[in-house]
Amino acid sequence: MVELSYSDSSCIYLGSSDMTPNKKNIKSLNDSIYSLRFQNNSLAEDVNKTIGYNVIKMRTDTFDISGQDTEGLLWRDIIIGNICVGYKGVKDSNKQLFDRAVKSLSY
Repeated sequence: MVELSYSDSSCIYLGSSDMTPNKKNIKSLNDSIYSLRFQNNSLAEDVNKTIGYNVIKMRTDTFDISGQDTEGLLWRDIIIGNICVGYKGVKDSNKQLFDRAVKSLSY
């Protein structure tokens, strides 16, 4: 995980899909989103194959979630394949800047 932190405590990150500095923020959304975000795709596929039908909903290849933390700061977490990119602790006035930065990292 590569994480760049700024003087205002905001940060932008890039790493593997099983890690994210936004874990606490994602957990605050609800358990089903949290479970889907941190799903072990290989294990879920094996279970579905063994049973013969999809009992476990599979996460799509691209999964983009965002929100506001308890301090009113913005966060975003995007999974593309096995890569995770996002930001946290961002003021509303800087959202477009961070969205552009995340977009440039995800292509």
